[in-house]
Amino acid sequence: MHRRTGPRRRPLPFLLLLAFSLLALLGTPASAAVPSTAEARCRASAADGDGCTHPPAIVSLGDSYISGEAGRWAGNADTGAGGTVWGTDRAAFDCVTEDSCRHDPRRVYGTTSYEGGNRCDRSDVAPITAVDYPGVPGERRFNLACSGATTNEFTHEYAEKHEPAQIDQLKDKAREYRVKLVVVSVGGNDLGFKDIVEDCAWRFLTYRYCKNGYADMRQRLDGVEEKATRTLNDLRKGMRDLGYEDEDYRLVVQSYPAALPAGSDYRYGETYGRYNDGGCPFYNTDSDWARDTVVAGLTARLRRSAAGAGAVFLDLTDAFAGHELCSKRAHQATSANSASSPLGSQGAEWVRWIPYLKFSSLPWKSQGDQQESLHPNAFGQQALGTCLTRLGEQLQSGTPRRTYRCDNDGRGGASGMTVTTTL
Repeated sequence: MHRRTGPRRRPLPFLLLLAFSLLALLGTPASAAVPSTAEARCRASAADGDGCTHPPAIVSLGDSYISGEAGRWAGNADTGAGGTVWGTDRAAFDCVTEDSCRHDPRRVYGTTSYEGGNRCDRSDVAPITAVDYPGVPGERRFNLACSGATTNEFTHEYAEKHEPAQIDQLKDKAREYRVKLVVVSVGGNDLGFKDIVEDCAWRFLTYRYCKNGYADMRQRLDGVEEKATRTLNDLRKGMRDLGYEDEDYRLVVQSYPAALPAGSDYRYGETYGRYNDGGCPFYNTDSDWARDTVVAGLTARLRRSAAGAGAVFLDLTDAFAGHELCSKRAHQATSANSASSPLGSQGAEWVRWIPYLKFSSLPWKSQGDQQESLHPNAFGQQALGTCLTRLGEQLQSGTPRRTYRCDNDGRGGASGMTVTTTL
């Protein structure tokens, strides 16, 4: 009499043959254009050349703070000179002399330029383009962000700019590539950053404080949190619909860097010269309010939204410290600068100034476009790209945390950025 000691095991090759036979019998539905969960895992974990058919890619979504708005400008220059504008205008070309050049913003913003394009202003120095991510060359770093986008443009067509919903654009990339990293900047336009900046600038010129007109700021910020949370959940769902699981890619939500210095850190007094010379028409008290209430409040709410979606949060609040617009620790380009001797990022402002207001007769009033105002310039964009590179290094070494911050080291310019965990 023989006693059975356990279930009878079939040889492994037989099991594999049986599995392949079942797959052949079941067939593949015609609609299966999206990857399976297994394929998504392959996308997320396999190295190039191991048989996976989808190469890895990284993607950025959102608004002007990640699209590359103001990337045309390598610093600010208070001059009526044309040409290279003392070496700051990256759209200058075919220069006969330093003061005589042709200009084409499409050299920076491509087909999305504010001149001849749809004004999404995706620049060649947008943060995602500079991210050094393992196995992902430049041609697979996709910038889908668009200047002016709100949370609505994540799920709906941006008709004014002839752009599909950003989540739909992401899904197209996720079908074609193995998306490893998705970086999101959103919320500023929902809050009305542009209108607030314009209001504060006009009030400065008419001798009135701005912050007194925003008693409802807390309610506004709470509304942004609600929209951002819903948007991030919609993004997660869109990726799950394609077979991706949350752990198959990193979702990063970044905050906004403070564009203005603390009131005590301006290099100009509270006179008209603050606008005339520096392009920063803001009172000290309004600057402090913008930093401590608006930027800090939005940062806190985006952090909560990121946590709710299981995303990594990158705090950029102080990334531009010492390089804010009109900071006393930074300076503009001068006549000593040129295309061959440009202003370096270490001593420069990393934020585009307010180049003109409607009634201004200043000689430099026509530099660029108003929508570039108060955005990270080329140096700022490069710094934010370095932040993302450093964050990627952190995420791939050890156990990733949920919250990080990026700061500049005060020595290395736009390349001297450090990322540390805060939670």
